[in-house]
Amino acid sequence: QEICQNDLAKYGDQIEVVFCNNDDMAIGALQAIQAAGRTVNKDIYLVGVDALDAAKNEVANGNMTGTVLNDAKGQATQAVASMEELLGGKTFEADHQSVYVDYVKVTPDNVKDFQ
Repeated sequence: QEICQNDLAKYGDQIEVVFCNNDDMAIGALQAIQAAGRTVNKDIYLVGVDALDAAKNEVANGNMTGTVLNDAKGQATQAVASMEELLGGKTFEADHQSVYVDYVKVTPDNVKDFQ
């Protein structure tokens, strides 16, 4: 909140987007944005990470642009699928030893699917 407050005071309307590394930071930034008289999704965008319930509520209420779900279920599902492939004889080439699972965007359009 304090960092966002200081940056908004210093840079004003030059700030168009605030990206936060977690939702708690985003909620603090939201408080600073509102105190500065700015409106999320109208003159500034605000994105967090973790898809915490409090953040999903703010997204649903239009106070956050979105959050990102670190999809534990998707990661677990992919881990089991990869293990089954390895047990079935599949091999991974040296330059393809990582398996990525996409993050899930939580926006006003789909937030109800995550509540």
